[in-house]
Amino acid sequence: MKRRQIADSYAFFLITILVALLHTSCFFFKAPPHNRMYSGASLPREQVALLANRTNDSNLVVSLMVELALSLRGTYLLNPPDINDSLTVKSVDRQKVRSALWEGSVEIELLPGQHSIVVGYYESMTTSTGIRFVYSEHDLLVVFKAEAGHTYLACAITGVAVHWRPVVFDITDKENPSVVPTIVSTAEKHENDGKNNP
Repeated sequence: MKRRQIADSYAFFLITILVALLHTSCFFFKAPPHNRMYSGASLPREQVALLANRTNDSNLVVSLMVELALSLRGTYLLNPPDINDSLTVKSVDRQKVRSALWEGSVEIELLPGQHSIVVGYYESMTTSTGIRFVYSEHDLLVVFKAEAGHTYLACAITGVAVHWRPVVFDITDKENPSVVPTIVSTAEKHENDGKNNP
């Protein structure tokens, strides 16, 4: 009888843990939070721009690599940089951004015009002693112009010649993405200089 009670208690404990893990994984891996960075009523899609920092579209990633290679025009011919999704968007126009808890993915709705985003870089690496997380020492400020009806993807490019650098792609036409002109500076300088608000 006692053995049966222990087995039932153990089974109940395992089921409780399993349900908690399933609930947590659904929380962690749900769609990225949608950030609307303007006040008032929600505008139609054709009147706003969307900015994201993650994609699962492998065909798009190939198109981005081709566009990046063309835009760099052989600058890194021997060691071409890689595009990765290790970029985190921390704020837009000095407003904090909500991101998915686990991987930091975001979706941001913007009005057309010039915007400044503060970004950082993180990467997880598997080493002989376990998983190690690497974070950028300094955040960077990226200024770019968004157009109504367009979709943008903010990524990090990394490589031997480039530790990491943010790049913004216009992915409205996924088969022909383009690199968006940006101005990049350290975020600390921008935050300390209240007069230079892009």
